[in-house]
Amino acid sequence: MIGMRLFVAIPFSKEALDAAEERADYVRKNSRRGNFTARENLHLTLAFLGEVDDPSVVTAALDRVRWNACPIRIGDLGSFPSRGTLTVYAACDGRMPLTSLAAAVRSALGASGIAFDGKPFTPHLTIVRDSDLPVATIARGMFPPVVFTADRFVLFESVRLDGRLVYRPLASYPADGAPR
Repeated sequence: MIGMRLFVAIPFSKEALDAAEERADYVRKNSRRGNFTARENLHLTLAFLGEVDDPSVVTAALDRVRWNACPIRIGDLGSFPSRGTLTVYAACDGRMPLTSLAAAVRSALGASGIAFDGKPFTPHLTIVRDSDLPVATIARGMFPPVVFTADRFVLFESVRLDGRLVYRPLASYPADGAPR
């Protein structure tokens, strides 16, 4: 049986997606190349699981996560090196509630014996991979912050359809008190 490629993430509101597009436009205008994240695929990853054979085990673990909605601030651009190029991102800040949510998701997965990428949680919104944008140009990209309320997280499957990367929602987990 071939596993499903899964991750847990916060989807973005229309306002947050518009802010991400503004930042992506800046990168497009100032670089010659890059693999840009499609608008419909923008998200904030809480945990990357990779290949999973039985997603029902994951959904059962995530059903136990209790959390409250939290504000997330999308700020300026940043970057980190990636195989000789840069990955450019918009910094995201949700302070302790967001960090606590990521910890709760990862704890629930771990307690259920579900493996996930154990890199430290660094809240960000990936704009482009394999960018040639100079670091100095990234630092000059100043944007007004946009704040939205995260009221749900989602278990996504990553699939290739007709040569395009598509993130399909498998299950949604609203914050306590948020509509289902």
